[in-house]
Amino acid sequence: MYPGPPLLKFAFFRVSYHHTRSRSSAEADSHHHCYPDVRADSAFANESITMNNRSVPTSTMLAHLVYRNVSHASDWLTRVFGFTEQYRYGRPVSGIQMHLDNAYIMLTEPRDGTQSPANLGYGTQMLTVIVLDVDAHYRNAKHEGAKVWEELHETIYGERQYGAEDLDGHRWLFSQHARDVDPESWGATVVPPRL
Repeated sequence: MYPGPPLLKFAFFRVSYHHTRSRSSAEADSHHHCYPDVRADSAFANESITMNNRSVPTSTMLAHLVYRNVSHASDWLTRVFGFTEQYRYGRPVSGIQMHLDNAYIMLTEPRDGTQSPANLGYGTQMLTVIVLDVDAHYRNAKHEGAKVWEELHETIYGERQYGAEDLDGHRWLFSQHARDVDPESWGATVVPPRL
């Protein structure tokens, strides 16, 4: 059995979570969420964030993924990819927030303008999660029956990674930094920072 979710390495943000209500009250009101308090660890580290809203992320991204059944998806993502549930809301459950260390996602069910790849017949995006031990993550995902569409390998841009598809057809890349590679060495064009 996989020992638990691997740690993630983020270069730019330090994330801490603050709850504004208990799970029971959150379930009663399906529209209230708690989101991370983010402090920049980048070149702007000396600048303070003047406003913090515990209901909306600051300077970060929270991906919303559509599943046919969010409860089943939560169980699958926990068992196969090592995610942990943060909270759920709605009666019946219509949304679940999960995390793999500092990578947070929101699971939602289909609604107007959104649909699961399982119902569409194709995916519309892909997510990359940086992990500390991609070999262990790969072994667990394969053992638990994930559909691997890209085998574990090292890329020309210095990442050791593999690709897997979840129960609703969302495509994921799990990656570990293997080498520090200059983007220009493999053909990328680096845009100079604006002054």
